Amino acid sequence: MTTKPYNTPLEPTPEDIDRVIRYAEGDLNPDERAAFEAEMADRPELAAMLERMESIDESLRAHFGAPSDTTIAGSIRPSVSMPRRIIGIAALIAIVGALSFVYLHSPTPTVQLAHARGVLEGPFQPFVVCDTYDKFRQYGIDTFDVPLAANFDAAATANITLVGWRSYQGRYGDESISGDKPVRVLLALGPNDERVIVVFRAKDTLRFDTKDTLGYTKHSTTIGGLVVDEISTLPEPIVLPLLGVEG
Repeated sequence: MTTKPYNTPLEPTPEDIDRVIRYAEGDLNPDERAAFEAEMADRPELAAMLERMESIDESLRAHFGAPSDTTIAGSIRPSVSMPRRIIGIAALIAIVGALSFVYLHSPTPTVQLAHARGVLEGPFQPFVVCDTYDKFRQYGIDTFDVPLAANFDAAATANITLVGWRSYQGRYGDESISGDKPVRVLLALGPNDERVIVVFRAKDTLRFDTKDTLGYTKHSTTIGGLVVDEISTLPEPIVLPLLGVEG
């Protein structure tokens, strides 16, 4: 058995929409607002939704007019302005529609490299553990139809641990979303317990933009027709040299 070595806009959820509306309406408590603002810093699509909602909000209010207390025949004139939540929902329907169009028609959805922080700094626990050559190979066949190979002996010598596999952030990696093009992440630990993730995917499934890195590095290659990105805070890849395809 020989191994060929390596040589070289998230779609918004209903919860996202609800939080954007609640934030715009001032319904979040101070702690919730601070947490949401921090999340917007990491997820520019949320900030874009809020900005777009406020823009549409202003346009709708300008078009329909502000509430008036002018009386007509002794009665209060009915206000033609819409409740803020209705405006917010209308705005977000337009936003989500636009984002969905882009998502469905874009051949390669893009996320910022900083988006990987959720995996790197979150619970570093795998869904599937492949701690032997045979298990690793079989996982590649079952998931990608590719007999992936990993050099566990070299990993042990370099004090590198291949922790296991999980989906990417629960987005793009879920079968319900990615269908027959799953995105999976190999979790690994470096010699000093540095966290490393290696993202495997089909070429047109997901792309990392390196505009906002938050100090992370990305090293890329292809293995068995899959695009593979190693992401960590280390200057050089340490896991990619251990990976290949059996053949």
